[in-house]
Amino acid sequence: MPRFFSLQNYQYSWCVDPLDGTKEFLKRNGQFTINIALLEGDTPVLGVVQVPATGKVYWASKGQGSFVRDGPGQPARQIHAKEYDPTASGLTIVGSASHNSAETTEFVSQFTDPKFVQLGSSLKLLMVAEGEAHVYPRLAPTCEWDTAASHVIVTEAGGSVVQAGKCDARGAALEDWKGAV
Repeated sequence: MPRFFSLQNYQYSWCVDPLDGTKEFLKRNGQFTINIALLEGDTPVLGVVQVPATGKVYWASKGQGSFVRDGPGQPARQIHAKEYDPTASGLTIVGSASHNSAETTEFVSQFTDPKFVQLGSSLKLLMVAEGEAHVYPRLAPTCEWDTAASHVIVTEAGGSVVQAGKCDARGAALEDWKGAV
């Protein structure tokens, strides 16, 4: 499981990203979010992600499931991640619109007839949580404020967030992802 920072001597801390997907915000394509997470030590236990362009709000808390409200005045509904079989044909794999890499292309090439979708911000993890995508490989450095809120949403939806290889404190890879996947 990815390790999240925590403030020394605090059992709980907040992790807020008021504009996740800055490049997408500047492109004015609507693929940006507001992420708020509560951490217990270094583990996300509550997450809220709002998508301003659509009005969608996702949330989850440890042991309580994951939910989405599709817009103002809409009822909340519980969401669930899809089952994942890496040998299945036609998996939906979601990747970054702004941070694609040769490593991601190589990762996707392992699958049989995958559908590859590119998006910005935490929308990729939310697609996994909502069962619209099977996998989101992030094979580049990332920060806890980008993932903490959606991490608990994916986990409570029945999915998992794993770290592909060891990283240093700045998120730089210390080992090849292939040995960890």
